[in-house]
Order: sequence, then C-alpha cells, then structure tokens
Amino acid sequence: MKKTLYSLQGIIFQYNEALTLGYKPGIGTAVMIHHILNYSMFHGIVSTDDENPSSGLLTGAMHDNWGDSIITDFRMTSNHIGFTKTYFGRPAIYFNYPRHDVHWEGKYHGADCGSGNTKIMIIEIEKSFFELPKV
Repeated sequence: MKKTLYSLQGIIFQYNEALTLGYKPGIGTAVMIHHILNYSMFHGIVSTDDENPSSGLLTGAMHDNWGDSIITDFRMTSNHIGFTKTYFGRPAIYFNYPRHDVHWEGKYHGADCGSGNTKIMIIEIEKSFFELPKV
C-alpha cells in the first residue's frame, strides 16, 4: 500500500479580551477592556496510520507557538477535513474545515483553548521529498 503524505500549513485566529488599567476623564484610574486578536502560524505533516493502514485515517505531528502536538483521526474528503490535535498533558482540540476554493476555512474548539477560526493549506508530497539530495 502506498504511503500518503501531506504537508500542512495554516493559521489559527483567536479573539480575546484583555483587562488593563487606564485613565478615564472624570473617573480617574479604571479597568479598561480591550478586544484583541491573537493569531499563530502552524505547520505539520500527516501520513497513513502505520498501525492501521487500511482505516483510511492519517496521523502526524504539528508545531505552533504553543508547542508540539500530535494529530490523530485526520479525515479528508473532496469537500471536508477534520482532525484531532493534542498537546502533551492537555485536552484534545477538534478541527473542522469545509473546502473554500483552493484552501480550507474552518473552526476549532477545545476545553482549555476555547474556539476560533482557522485556515489551512494542504499539499500532497512524495516520499522522495524527505530523501537526502545526492551530491
């Protein structure tokens, strides 16, 4: 069975609020609420699940600003992608992407990260890509 490899590249968007102290005319020092947008690039790779190659599921790894994570239950059809991402010692984060033209736009949610929007590009790669160049 041919081993399928995909390169993942994307961005995670998360809307938050931050509390700071500031000066308000007529009031003085007061707590101020600021709406902020956090975003982070990520990259990863998934391939055929070596433990269960006939399942059609892919597994792999990802890296972003929050660290390294494991990708499991990666499923891809012509118009949908879904997978589970888990950092060591933390609850799972679930990703769901409908196709949007040449890339995928979707949502993620998890118990300790909340939810947000995300975009991803996926490129199928040949196994030979990882071979050392001949000199």
